[in-house]
Amino acid sequence: MAHLFTFDSGRFLEADERPNPINPIAGEGVLKWLSAQLADRGFETGAPDAEDWGWYTHVVTDGRTYLLGASGEWEPNGGRTEWAVQLELSRSLWEKLSSSNELAVDDAISSAIEGALRGNAEFANVVVDRDA
Repeated sequence: MAHLFTFDSGRFLEADERPNPINPIAGEGVLKWLSAQLADRGFETGAPDAEDWGWYTHVVTDGRTYLLGASGEWEPNGGRTEWAVQLELSRSLWEKLSSSNELAVDDAISSAIEGALRGNAEFANVVVDRDA
């Protein structure tokens, strides 16, 4: 299962975002900001890269690797954009089949993401779904 975080924000600007060469979906700016927040909390993050559904990076801690993705579509009037951030734990096929090494509700990275989002006054309507 994945953890899904959604929020609204006008903090990230289209002019600051590298165009996604696969689909015109934004998210790099969100991941850069979130990666800095996670690094401050001791998590190792990679550089964002484009995917057809948005942008992604990897987060590593305690020998576990997570996929962190972000996507959003710019509002035509330059208003607040609704963003989606998804966290998924990388697991082997055997782990998936045996339902082992699952992403826990109280996972440290998930809690750090929620704290970073809720702790920023530029973000509104933060919703967390740990059963996505």
